[in-house]
Amino acid sequence: MRLTLVALAALPLAAAACKKPVAPGGTVVAVVAGRAILSDELDRRVSEGSAQARARAGSVEGRREQLELIIRQELLAQEAERLGLGASPAVREQTRRAMVQEVLRVELDKDLGGATLTDAELLQYYEQHRDEFVRPERVRLLRLQLLAAPGTRATVRKKAAALLASITAAERRGELHAFENEVKRSSEDSLSRPAGGDLRFLARADLERQFGPELAAAAFALRTSGEMSGPIDTAQGVELIRLQSRLAALNRSFADAKESLRGLLVRDRRQRDYEALVRRLRAAAQITIVEDALAKARPLPEARQ
Repeated sequence: MRLTLVALAALPLAAAACKKPVAPGGTVVAVVAGRAILSDELDRRVSEGSAQARARAGSVEGRREQLELIIRQELLAQEAERLGLGASPAVREQTRRAMVQEVLRVELDKDLGGATLTDAELLQYYEQHRDEFVRPERVRLLRLQLLAAPGTRATVRKKAAALLASITAAERRGELHAFENEVKRSSEDSLSRPAGGDLRFLARADLERQFGPELAAAAFALRTSGEMSGPIDTAQGVELIRLQSRLAALNRSFADAKESLRGLLVRDRRQRDYEALVRRLRAAAQITIVEDALAKARPLPEARQ
């Protein structure tokens, strides 16, 4: 890439000509129409670039490329100033947005690494949310229930077996939701029937408590998604089940989760601090909402694609 305006070889003379203090921002690496570009600005631009650009900046030619980008940006900025664009609504809006981001950085980003969070705080969160880090294996089932009154269980089992054969045949024909559709037609569990028998994810203990040990044992014997089991005799009647998916057990110790907890608590704390900052500023400001004007506002038409 060629430098069309300032060559690095000429920088010592340009630096002497500008006669500006350079210590706060490093050494002068270029001068564009009287405005010095300092080494700190170049280093910052390099650090914000892509991995490839950062690698190239290890050479003089690579840094020259980054400097050229800064020079071009400075030229355009100076031209915008010459045209008086600094006072345009678009520039002022972008400036205000940048100011908002900067005040958030100053007010809220003092400890993004979470160095001030103590182990006691991290452990407290871990204990309060232990089920997010330690939980048993869970399965997601579809369930079809047929109630069995005294003396009718054998008949109901035959019906359940026939339904299972029908569902199996439908799936072989390519019907995607054969089990769910049959649940909606035939299941006598009014709670799960509208959802096609979906019980969501449940651990073995939950299945035993809600539907009995027989169904839980049959469910955890299934290994492959789409596998079905039945007829299953339970206290409620006769059941068919289909395994949708499994979630492996999770057992993350505090030591394993500690650093991820630190990041989580930093984000939570930043959100709380943000809300507190807005409340403080709002309390100190006089805010008036013109309800009549707000009610008359209409959404702008969607932009054409």
